[in-house]
Amino acid sequence: MKIVDVDETSPDRSEVDVSADADTLATPRLRPEVLGDAAQRRTKAMVHASLFKGAGEAPTIGPYQVLKWLGEGGMGVVYAAYDDKLERKVALKLIRGAALQRPQGRARTLREARALARLSHPNVVHVYQVGEVDDEVFVAMEFLTGPTLREWLAAEPRSWREVLAVFRQAGEGLAAAHRQGVVHRDFKPANVILGDDGRVRVVDFGLAYLGDGEAAPELPAAGEPTDVLLTQTGAVLGTPAYMAAEQFAGARGDAKTDQFSFCAALYEALYGQRPFAGADVQALATAVAEGRVRAPKTGQEVPAWLQRVVLRGLQPDPAARWPSMDALLSALQPAEARLRGRLAWAVGSTAALLAGALMYVSTTGTPAASAQQEDVAAARAELTRTQDAKRLAEARAALTRDPVETIRALAQLAGDDPGQWNEARFLAAAATARGLPAQVLRAERPLAEALPLAGGEVVGRDELGAVWRWNMSDGTGEQVLAPGAAKSLLVARGAPVWAVVGEASVQVFGEGVAQTIDLRAERAGSLDAWELAADGRSLVAFAWPRAGDPGGRLALRLWELSRPDASPRATSLPRGVWPAIAADASTVAFAEDGGTRVIRPRDGNETRLEYAGRPFALTGDARFAIAHPKDDDDGRIDVVDLETGASRRVKADWGKPVGEGDALFMRPEYGHHALWRESLATGAVVWRMQVPSHGRRVEERVLVDPAGDHFLVAIGEDWGVGDLRAGGLRSFVTVPRDRLPRWGADGALMVVHRHEVRIHRPAPAAVTVHKRGPDCALAPAARWAAATPWDRTRGEFTRIELATNKTATFRCPSPPSAGPDLGAYGLNAFVDDAGQVTVIGEGGYNCWWDEQHGARVGSQPLTGWIFELPRGVARAVEAEVEVWTGPDQRAQRFTAASKVVDLQASPSGARLAVRSEKGVELLAIDSGAVTPVIAEASAVERGELMAGALAWSPDSAQLAVLRPVAGSLELTRWDVTGSPRELERHVLKDSPGRPRNRVAFTPSGKTLALTNRHESLMLVVPGATMEVATPELASFAMRGETEALGIDFRGGAIMIDVAAGEVSPLAPNPDLGSSTNPPIRRAADGTMWACDALGPGTLLGAQEFAGESPQAVRSRIAALVAAL
Repeated sequence: MKIVDVDETSPDRSEVDVSADADTLATPRLRPEVLGDAAQRRTKAMVHASLFKGAGEAPTIGPYQVLKWLGEGGMGVVYAAYDDKLERKVALKLIRGAALQRPQGRARTLREARALARLSHPNVVHVYQVGEVDDEVFVAMEFLTGPTLREWLAAEPRSWREVLAVFRQAGEGLAAAHRQGVVHRDFKPANVILGDDGRVRVVDFGLAYLGDGEAAPELPAAGEPTDVLLTQTGAVLGTPAYMAAEQFAGARGDAKTDQFSFCAALYEALYGQRPFAGADVQALATAVAEGRVRAPKTGQEVPAWLQRVVLRGLQPDPAARWPSMDALLSALQPAEARLRGRLAWAVGSTAALLAGALMYVSTTGTPAASAQQEDVAAARAELTRTQDAKRLAEARAALTRDPVETIRALAQLAGDDPGQWNEARFLAAAATARGLPAQVLRAERPLAEALPLAGGEVVGRDELGAVWRWNMSDGTGEQVLAPGAAKSLLVARGAPVWAVVGEASVQVFGEGVAQTIDLRAERAGSLDAWELAADGRSLVAFAWPRAGDPGGRLALRLWELSRPDASPRATSLPRGVWPAIAADASTVAFAEDGGTRVIRPRDGNETRLEYAGRPFALTGDARFAIAHPKDDDDGRIDVVDLETGASRRVKADWGKPVGEGDALFMRPEYGHHALWRESLATGAVVWRMQVPSHGRRVEERVLVDPAGDHFLVAIGEDWGVGDLRAGGLRSFVTVPRDRLPRWGADGALMVVHRHEVRIHRPAPAAVTVHKRGPDCALAPAARWAAATPWDRTRGEFTRIELATNKTATFRCPSPPSAGPDLGAYGLNAFVDDAGQVTVIGEGGYNCWWDEQHGARVGSQPLTGWIFELPRGVARAVEAEVEVWTGPDQRAQRFTAASKVVDLQASPSGARLAVRSEKGVELLAIDSGAVTPVIAEASAVERGELMAGALAWSPDSAQLAVLRPVAGSLELTRWDVTGSPRELERHVLKDSPGRPRNRVAFTPSGKTLALTNRHESLMLVVPGATMEVATPELASFAMRGETEALGIDFRGGAIMIDVAAGEVSPLAPNPDLGSSTNPPIRRAADGTMWACDALGPGTLLGAQEFAGESPQAVRSRIAALVAAL
């Protein structure tokens, strides 16, 4: 067999020839075995003519004068030639092949070439003549100039509509050839020319084939490239990247083979990748035979209906493909065009029937009319599917940008295609998870801002300066002030008072304080940074010094709204100093003359403190100030007691008061930021968590709910809603980049989005863990969770019953001292199905807690690898495996064949499956028996071992084993109810030596799921695979037969539905530096629980969303959109 490199081209591509292309040209050398004797003679004659002009005639082939050599391909040699008789330039191909050496093969080649010559179609290269000369067969064809389809696709990005339009023309050419009995056998983008005249033509038809009696060639050995043209003694097999399964099997190929190649090329053009992958021809042939189509890359705009059409043409079984190229082309026709054509046909046919009815009455009219109606109905259904596919694409594109638009797009779905409603179900669940508003208020124009009023109303300012007011109870609203009235709005947090700041006045609204403040005497243009006190009693602004006044100082203006006739109080501030003001404006503190001046405007009292820093925030009761140190110590903040003047320093670079006695602090820490709540009086840490680093200013990045229940933190382009009392993130909300969300009354969150005010109400957390730390554990059956504290000496461990949200806390006696770099890290928690918590620390420290016995410390150290079990834990040291059920209670001990690298307990807890470099074994906990499952012939290298995995079926009756085998991965399923018995085997292409794969059973135990090359999640069922592209998953678990919940390596929770082909984050990837193997479990009721899903030590609960009918999905989407 010859393998001709497809990437080499002829040295002269000034004119594009029908055969001289990048996929079929061999190295342009004059090789005797390729050119043949006659070809050598003509080439020598051409060289002679070019060197000695006039010294002899140019070579000829039949009636054609050879001008130059263009190239050689799998079919033969191509020349540019001239027809003196008809005065036209032609492309001349000399056909080669072993079949031509036998009379019957030669005759068959001539018959097929002449059949192509009789074919006249705009999308097929025109053949002028077929003949024989010097024992060779030649074909004279039209000479074309223009790019190949491959070159056209590579020139610039093309939309799916552009691609489809070109491929449809090429398909028309193939269909025309098939109707003449001509099969191409090597269709690919390089064999399609986009002529300079605007027409698309298929070229280089397969005019040679394996004749009768010729043995089918073998495939190349493993390791040889796939992007090549395969030939054997001149007989063309095809280009493997586009070859059908029957071609790999050695069959000659037919119209169904061309259809497969056409769909393979179309898939590549649409998605930017070939449908089947293989490092060599053997691997590629296996992928094609098994129908393992690669999942499209994410973010593609290709409609679902088009994908379904192409995938049918890529079926391994020719009978499962489209009946013909004509049928395929009909399916590829956009539904709108089909509908127009069918309606025109129906109207025309109906008119003909009506005309005929004037002449006679026929009983055959009714079936004809019925057929027309069915055809029109089918066209309308296809149009609806196409329109729904477009709406699904719009919904998918809006998901991360605006989940509300996702729901609105889904609400427009009009068809009943189950596959499309499956996608809609997934997208609706993903949009809900990302945060939908509970209410939407609307204005007639885009809004600049909206603020909540105490008492359940909202005021807003539109882009023209008009003021709007809404009642949240019924959603009604109206414009209350004309355009131009407002520059900004102010609201009192704790009273129904609000104000409109205009060019020359401030209008204050509210019972007892309503008034208009004339600013003309105050030089309104110099006033800035307006604030309305939380109780609505005071109005504050800052007056900037006059321009050109070098000695001018910033001044504070404070109006007492209960005394409308009183002049504002003015306080001059030192240059470069900005004051800290209490929320109710009752206290003002600022740095002055090496100390701190504290003013209480309402009673006129003032005090001076010796503290020399710069206060910038006050607590609600004005007891404490948060200040920048005098020495501007980066990464340090001072907490100042305004009553005593005492201060203490906190290692943080940002702080914000919370309530009356606490504050939130933040500082950078190992590639992220630490955020924590701390008591200002004692310094005790209430909770602590990690958040990703972000480009926003910190004061715009963390927003505290005045009600004291929640906080907001910017995470990527989204915002996370956190629990202000206990820490941790609870939900997420999407906010336009140029806007900041606002907290409203009763914990409502307001987001301005164009002409809408969206009201979000953060849902209460499914589980609240009051003492979080860097580690979180889940019981195997997902009944219990456990969390470690940040402070290992003073903090408490927490156990949570997930179904009831009941918590229990305990302390472990005498935990080991933390090293300087460990802090809270180094203590790992495990919880079993009985609710017993095991804490493992440095040096083998082990603490056990349950409700009956409390906390106990084991005297025997537990070192090595520790694995969770349904009851207790397992310890592995080299090949030794021990089962421990309590302190100093070793229940069993085993010796495996070699060092254990993986251990998985059966759900029943009766057996352990262990994987080592010598194979896989089963360990029976009760009897201590060891049963081999797989014995390796030789030890597997450590790097390759990391690519393997184990998984138990939910009923403990089956074991799945993924192991590296000869450069691939082998997935086997075993019946382990008795002696291990192999049930099925799959060989998967992979790259051993990378981080560990993940394997899991679906809840029914019928299907296996695994991470495939860290690029996708694959489902494996007998005889088939299905996959969807995903981010690299640190962990995943199946929540349904095709649905999974995964955690990526940045800590983001991800919803996956392989059947729907959809992947969506439950939240923005927060890049929280979480565990590399976070636990994730499915509870008996279908709820998924995950640790580290929203940050270290946090828990995520996700309800099952499978099993809904299209009508149920439609109803749920209708209910969602009704609130929008």
